[in-house]
Amino acid sequence: MSDSKNVKKERDGQTRYQKRLKSRIGSSVREMNSINMDKFFKKNILDIKIQVYGETDNYLVSLSFGQILDELKTLLRDGKQLELRDIVRALTASFNKDNVYI
Repeated sequence: MSDSKNVKKERDGQTRYQKRLKSRIGSSVREMNSINMDKFFKKNILDIKIQVYGETDNYLVSLSFGQILDELKTLLRDGKQLELRDIVRALTASFNKDNVYI
């Protein structure tokens, strides 16, 4: 009996893992336009929403990153050009400093 429970658990876990592989980062104009740039530039807070397709329901997860502009300013000293890796580093630094709200 316990073996059948373990098999079901493994199957369910595999299903969730396979669904995770189908997730994507939003990159459409509509999704980018939904970012509140006023709040980002005036309050230094980046709010994003991620659509999640769950097993029982679909929902949005809201993430707020704080102090990203400060991190970018630190990374871009001495006239360095902005690159994608700088944005990723700023987000990572913000995340590691506990400036993220979910």
